[in-house]
Amino acid sequence: MSFPAILGALSDMRTEFDRRLSQIEKTLRRVADVRADKQYFTVREFARLVGCREDTVRSWARLGRIAATRTRSGRGGRSELRISREELLRYEAEGLLGGSDDPK
Repeated sequence: MSFPAILGALSDMRTEFDRRLSQIEKTLRRVADVRADKQYFTVREFARLVGCREDTVRSWARLGRIAATRTRSGRGGRSELRISREELLRYEAEGLLGGSDDPK
């Protein structure tokens, strides 16, 4: 490969890198805005923020690996899990709590 071809390939790689970095920064700004405004997150929101599946978040809550509370929703009196912003910050800093490994 010639030197000009290498420079061209590096330029293309730099352009792609800059594009991806811009997307990451935009996502981080959006996440920071959402997190700053909310005191509690739904299972779906928490899962998206930490990068896992909703079923995993429910399992963690059931096993005591994250602190979650049940709230009554307005729909038929069904309760829904909510995870506090403080718990999200704690999870990001420390990871999962000890909790129970019993999958009941």
